[in-house]
Amino acid sequence: MREISDRVRIIAVHHYTDTSQEVFGQQTGVNRALPFLLLSDSLESLTKKLDKAYAEPILGSVTCSYTFQSSTDDGSPTAG
Repeated sequence: MREISDRVRIIAVHHYTDTSQEVFGQQTGVNRALPFLLLSDSLESLTKKLDKAYAEPILGSVTCSYTFQSSTDDGSPTAG
C-alpha cells in the first residue's frame, strides 16, 4: 500500500513539474499572473478527470500536500 502511495506522489510531482515548465516557458507578455492561472487551470482539469474516472478513493485516502516555498529568479515556483 505504501509503495502505491509513493508512486502516486512521484507521478503527481512529475506532472506538476512538466506542466509548470511548459507554462512558465511561454512568453506571456505583461501579464505576470497568466502562467499561474494556466497552471491552476491545468491542475484543476486533471483533478476533474481523475475524480470522474475514480469516483471512490482507490487506497482509502492519499494525502497530497504541496506548498510553495520560494521562487526562482525568473518567477517560477520551486517545490516544497
